[in-house]
Amino acid sequence: MAAQLRRVADLIEVDPVDCPDAVKRQRLQVLCGASGQLDAALAREMSVFDANTVWAGDGVRSAAAWTASRTELSPTHARAVVRTARDVRAMPVVDAAWRSGRIGTAKVAALVRARGVHPELFRECEASLVDEVEDLTVTRAEQHLARWSAVAEASREAQEAEDAGADPEASLADDPMAGNSLHLSQTLDGRWLSDGSYDPVTGAERHHAIQARIDAKFAAGAYRSDDGLTPAQRRAECEHELVMAGANPTQTKHGEVRPSVSVEIDAKTLLGLPIVDADDAKTRRCQLDDGTPIARSTVERLLCRCKLTAIATKLALGGEIEVVGITDWVRDATAKQRKALKRRDVGCVFTGCTAPFEWCDAHHLWQYELGGPTLLDGLVLLCKHHHHLVHQGGWQLWRAREDGRLYLRKPDGTPVPVVPHGEKVPDGPPPAQPPPPLRNGPPRHLTRGELAALEARRARRRRHEPD
Repeated sequence: MAAQLRRVADLIEVDPVDCPDAVKRQRLQVLCGASGQLDAALAREMSVFDANTVWAGDGVRSAAAWTASRTELSPTHARAVVRTARDVRAMPVVDAAWRSGRIGTAKVAALVRARGVHPELFRECEASLVDEVEDLTVTRAEQHLARWSAVAEASREAQEAEDAGADPEASLADDPMAGNSLHLSQTLDGRWLSDGSYDPVTGAERHHAIQARIDAKFAAGAYRSDDGLTPAQRRAECEHELVMAGANPTQTKHGEVRPSVSVEIDAKTLLGLPIVDADDAKTRRCQLDDGTPIARSTVERLLCRCKLTAIATKLALGGEIEVVGITDWVRDATAKQRKALKRRDVGCVFTGCTAPFEWCDAHHLWQYELGGPTLLDGLVLLCKHHHHLVHQGGWQLWRAREDGRLYLRKPDGTPVPVVPHGEKVPDGPPPAQPPPPLRNGPPRHLTRGELAALEARRARRRRHEPD
């Protein structure tokens, strides 16, 4: 650290304007690396200062208040340094890597956030996580740790359910669209202000739809690079055109391919197989193309209403992901099938729902990715709200092979009668139901009990294997 500081001092003495371009690059790299080590040294000093309550002798309330009143750090920055210093006390590997310059401040902040999700699991994975993010850019490191955090959270919830004696599969995913909002307000001069907040999937769909419209207008010559429009103006114009096109049935055809949203998911996660160990966790992916983690149940819901392109990949020895094949799968309902669904189901088949055909998706009763064919008997109409409930809300909807009837159950297993669209729900208990098909749970680490059972099965196999 002292040698690094001396090198930085030597750099500061020289004006970068007078340096060759190659030297400018080296100077910038050295200064960026040193800034991280200085942050680490500051956190170390702040940790000791905070723990020893040296600040109390000056009559202030906290170490952050003392720092903000006597240095150039703002109160917000000072509090952030104190919080990081306290967190890093329990992260010895991260602390050593930070002080040595292996990782910078931004990666330390991401590791601190990951630790907050599952401290016990982070303690076991701390050294490997530091090694994994060391050679990544900050953006890729944050995406990698966000994926780890998503798996760790599922593992923690499963473990808490096991410790409480509950079924690990019984926890239901919250509706990610429940927090979406759009505010429209008119100003005094008549203009309208718009402010929206969306979940990752909805936001990506809106973004790609607007961007596709902009690209099409550039291709048609309606937009030019020198037309004087800003990107924000183009987005506003294209969003308005998309809204008006949807409001006019003569300009759209329901059932066309929706805006493209790319999802990366591995086969084991798609099948709902639990994560066995850290090496298995490294091969798992369930995210948007920008690295945002999403739930596997969200992927299932998207797969019911999309045109699917399967990109087969493999993990090379060096850790790189290699593409070995690309195939388009015909999985979405055809125009003829949608017409048949409209005649048969009329609208959403969920009990008590009056959503019309135009608001509905063609839902696969048996997951397409698990072999469910895109045939009329395996499809039903569901509005977006009930489509979410079936995929992510714990409700079960299936068609019995014996009589071809639809059956519905609540998350707690209570049967619900299914009536034709628009009819009243009859009084009295629903008819007896056949058992629903099995459904895999969300990706998670194996619990202690499951690991013990797995090891017992492996031991039995080894005892019966011939020498």
